[in-house]
Amino acid sequence: MEAVQRLRPAMLRSRGAGSSVSNPGGDPIVVYVDGVRAGGPEALNNVTGLSVKEIRFINAADATTRFGTGHVSGAILLTTKR
Repeated sequence: MEAVQRLRPAMLRSRGAGSSVSNPGGDPIVVYVDGVRAGGPEALNNVTGLSVKEIRFINAADATTRFGTGHVSGAILLTTKR
């Protein structure tokens, strides 16, 4: 989580139609670890930095195509060194 906050903070920013004046945070970004839905951005706290092989952000359209609905803010895909 700390590495993403420092190096790629835009990955954690909520996006999409869910963001508004009354709901500035919008819908949270969904995190997938090794292809399994892990939850919101707080799921990054459960992964140690040394075990991360790759981390990427995909936009809402690509996330919806790949995983189905519920990805208004996109998704973070994290791959670990297994």
